[in-house]
Amino acid sequence: MYRIMFRHIIIFIILTLYPLLSQGESVEHDLLKVIDSHCVKCHGRDGKIKGKTDLFTIKDLDGLTKNPELIQTLIEVIDFNEMPPEEEVPLNSKQKDASLAALKQLQQTSSENLQTIAHAPVRRMNRFQYDNAVVD
Repeated sequence: MYRIMFRHIIIFIILTLYPLLSQGESVEHDLLKVIDSHCVKCHGRDGKIKGKTDLFTIKDLDGLTKNPELIQTLIEVIDFNEMPPEEEVPLNSKQKDASLAALKQLQQTSSENLQTIAHAPVRRMNRFQYDNAVVD
């Protein structure tokens, strides 16, 4: 009896959480789609790199996560409506909000990966330093 009820509970939980879990992949896919459709035309395709920013080489979010400065730049230009330029098709508000949210999440992830504590090597004291340490 308990086994059957336990199975039903597990199936219910999986079915309830599946849309939430798949939504993260969708947001990442949407961000890459926005970058490909709005940004790559001027920033990397056919060797055309404006603003010293090559977005054509970014094929997945791991490549973007390794470059937190680029993520910060993308957040700033999208947030201040500097990109896409006025001549190009602008991002609608839904695309802009979703892109900014995904980029801020990536920025947090990349900064967490970079925050490592440097290992301080243990140094030996010379005789003079040791004598002073013992006297103190």
